[in-house]
Amino acid sequence: MNKKVLVLGCSHSDFENRSNFKNENDSQLNYEFPWNWFIAERYPNMEIHNYALEGMSNFYTDFILKKVISERHHYDAVIINLIESSRFTIPLNLNSKFMFTVNRPASNYINYKLTASYARVFHNRINMPGYQKQTADSFDPQFLKDLGKYTPDSPFISFYNESFLRSLELYENHFDNFFYWCAFPDKTTRNNKNNIGQTLSAIDFLYKNYGENYTVKYLLEPGLHFNQKGAEILFDEYVMPSKIGDFLKG
Repeated sequence: MNKKVLVLGCSHSDFENRSNFKNENDSQLNYEFPWNWFIAERYPNMEIHNYALEGMSNFYTDFILKKVISERHHYDAVIINLIESSRFTIPLNLNSKFMFTVNRPASNYINYKLTASYARVFHNRINMPGYQKQTADSFDPQFLKDLGKYTPDSPFISFYNESFLRSLELYENHFDNFFYWCAFPDKTTRNNKNNIGQTLSAIDFLYKNYGENYTVKYLLEPGLHFNQKGAEILFDEYVMPSKIGDFLKG
């Protein structure tokens, strides 16, 4: 019987992150898979349910956790790449599409993409994802500009993120296997919060073992996301030797 694994996070775990495409102009969309793809590829008894979404925040992660608990979905494990504390997600009422589109790129890999409208607060600015602009019935860019005058650096955002990170143990008590780690150290706090037994964030692990120049040149794409080689090394050398690997190996 398959074990169900819930994956949450941002672009570092997102299956459909456009920066994962090797060539945006390639009609074949020469795709580079995220690290979690290798779970499905190498462990056919694992069924991946990936809700990770580019540019998202811990607020979105918290929302999905509450969603699956309230809907009584069972997962044998939850794996989260935690997101920097300056980010937040703002729900918008711009279209009627709700809530997710679902596709299945492999028999044991299910990908969920949020279609309800939202804006993203990150890196001290606010924007709306490109695909959301395309599907919104109406969209006023000035609205986000006005919103951006007041939202970034809000103490509410930092307080919420601190509270979320401090309360992760509530979810650990609910799920049989609940794992979290950081792709990059938090830009605000420099924390590398994880419970998988790693002393470094994923990127610092690669810097230490491969050198910063090699990592940037050969293991990351220009947007500082893991390319195919980097994602596979991340899986083999960072994820598998951790408590996540212990779970996958049974």
